[in-house]
Amino acid sequence: MKTKVSEELASTASPIDVTGSEKRPADGLRADAGGAKARGIAIVTALAGMLFGASSLAYPFGPDQGLLYYDAREFLRSGAVLYRDVLDHKTPGIYGIHIALIALFGEHAWPIRLAEWLAMIPFGFLAARLATRAGERTPKPYSLLGVFTANILYFGFFNYWNSAQCEIWCALFTLVALWAVLRSSLSALRGAALAGVFAALVLAMKPPASPMVLVILGAVILAGRARGRETGHGLRLAAASAGAFAAGGALAGGAILAWFAAKGALPAMVDVLVHANAYYVVHMRSASGTLDTIERIFLAHHAVDPLSTMLHTGLLIGILRGGLGVQADARSRDRYLLALALIVAGTLGVVSQMKFYFYHWGLLVAGEVLLVLVLASDVGPWLANFEPALPRWRTMPPAWRSRIAFSIMPVALASTYALPMTFSYEWGEATLDTVRHVAGAMDRDTFTRRFRLEGLHFYYHDSEDVGLWLREHAKQGDRVLVRGFHPEIYQISGLSYGGRFYWDPFLVEPGRAYRRTEWLAQDREEFERVKPRWVVALRGRPGWPGWPEPTEIQSQAWFEGLGYRPVESLYQYVIMERVTF
Repeated sequence: MKTKVSEELASTASPIDVTGSEKRPADGLRADAGGAKARGIAIVTALAGMLFGASSLAYPFGPDQGLLYYDAREFLRSGAVLYRDVLDHKTPGIYGIHIALIALFGEHAWPIRLAEWLAMIPFGFLAARLATRAGERTPKPYSLLGVFTANILYFGFFNYWNSAQCEIWCALFTLVALWAVLRSSLSALRGAALAGVFAALVLAMKPPASPMVLVILGAVILAGRARGRETGHGLRLAAASAGAFAAGGALAGGAILAWFAAKGALPAMVDVLVHANAYYVVHMRSASGTLDTIERIFLAHHAVDPLSTMLHTGLLIGILRGGLGVQADARSRDRYLLALALIVAGTLGVVSQMKFYFYHWGLLVAGEVLLVLVLASDVGPWLANFEPALPRWRTMPPAWRSRIAFSIMPVALASTYALPMTFSYEWGEATLDTVRHVAGAMDRDTFTRRFRLEGLHFYYHDSEDVGLWLREHAKQGDRVLVRGFHPEIYQISGLSYGGRFYWDPFLVEPGRAYRRTEWLAQDREEFERVKPRWVVALRGRPGWPGWPEPTEIQSQAWFEGLGYRPVESLYQYVIMERVTF
């Protein structure tokens, strides 16, 4: 026979509206702001957001994206297992996404871009749901506003180099986990277990996102305590929810580890992810000390001004307004606190890596999109019901007032994004060139030259020329070794290497010298075993100040001593062919 406590633990509805299972209309949105009158504007807004992000579908791969793609492709082609057969130091989550996309759509660069673009739809809907006060329906216009916001805050700041990384998936899975425990109609334990599964996926995408997992766990405990408080079992339900969260996480994480163990790759996985990464983190820090770290955080905030100032000022006002005086409203305040927690957690995730690559800041997209939706859901209804001493506004039909009020946030968001002309100029240039290229007004050669990063000597145009040369001259079954960090050439050429060290930073860079001697020997051994027909070696560029000279194992002379001859020189690359077969 069930006890009262067990019935409470299995309940599907929160006594204090944690899940929002009661379908009450949102405060201040009973009129036209949340109804059909504003939906036309909302649909146009969402479509504008998706159109804003559509140019990303034409983005080519940078080295990071090429690396992730290659590992997934080799698993599907030959069964090569990550860490054991192909070396990379990222956790396996992103490879699972690439494997699924290649299996569905084939070997192309665009599927991962398509997946990110479409992910903005659930991203916006989840953020809008979490921005709604507990126990209230989410008006559809605000869900559509979420789609617009997600596109602006992601594709507006993260270009071809900084998108198609792990961070946006961490942000999306975090929102799914929070929805499961705070706004879904699942029972406390089921919601907590589902949150645990997605928290494990966050870590599988990127362990530095662990502060966001702590936010999820905090939400699980607080929601469990709130659900059980009225029956006097708050602490017990909180503990049970934490246990369900841990069980869900262990199930998902354990399944991933079990798969690698079954493939005999678990020792290699631990060696790379734990030991090699520990060496990498210690020896390749970009920031030095507390003051440098604070300065980099400030510079990142300043780089997106005035948008960041507008949003974070609204965050502070919302927290104060929800917790003080006659305006005190715990349900309103908690939404702002959740956004703040995600922003802080994302920042800690960036700081923990001590490199401050711009794409790391993608972790903050979850908190910032949520914040925009919270502000919109408060400001829009307030403005619609505001009665200033303006005759035209006071006599305006409620439907028009609602439309104008709803439009304030997307207009403010777009304006504060565009005003600095920093990121918006880069986005505009990329989008205009994409349109010209698709329309036939810009040739492929000119279009590909815009995808470059001077500081890292990366020029996609050059990589594409090398890849296309190989595709044209290679025969079926040919293999190629590309030295340096240029795995995008494998994607362009369609060729594989067949060895573990298909890229060589762990063999040449001082900050990645973990097991250097042993891995150099392994690299030579597998090269002799594979005997690729083609090698892409590196050379310095005379007259280019600061251009790095190739190390010995990257150079033309090294491969000439191994029986290869140069057949083509393209930019910083020397394509070489094996003399004897």
